[in-house]
Amino acid sequence: MARDLEKQYRRNKLLMAFFIIGIMLLSSFAFVINYYSTSNDGTATKVDYNGYKFDIDQNGIYQTNYNGQVVQLYNNPKNIESINLNNIIFNTNKVYLAYNFSENDQSILLDINRVKYAFALKGIISNPSCIEAKDCPDLPVTDCNLDFDIIYF
Repeated sequence: MARDLEKQYRRNKLLMAFFIIGIMLLSSFAFVINYYSTSNDGTATKVDYNGYKFDIDQNGIYQTNYNGQVVQLYNNPKNIESINLNNIIFNTNKVYLAYNFSENDQSILLDINRVKYAFALKGIISNPSCIEAKDCPDLPVTDCNLDFDIIYF
């Protein structure tokens, strides 16, 4: 009987050793996975959304490959999925991106370039334009009375 207790004790000791080794291996594996999926500050560096894999660069910009083109998003695609653009219908394949040049703001110009790039991916030609001739550089002047598709910024 003492021999049975000693065998059971050794077996339990061996099981405990394997249990601890297993926990150590799994935690090491989890650490490696976490290391390659997060940046130095602990934030995620990849997002999977709707079949696309987005890499997040050091500036927080989400990048993916769409039809051979690099697409950049400035928001997490999961956070903007409620925005529905399917109801927007253009009469032509040319759109004017209008803004008031006298209120020239660098963020507006950046937004116009982002929208222009997104339209180009869809095969839609888009051009910046002014809503007033005053102070307008060499850009077309457009307003809503013309027969063009216009997006006003």
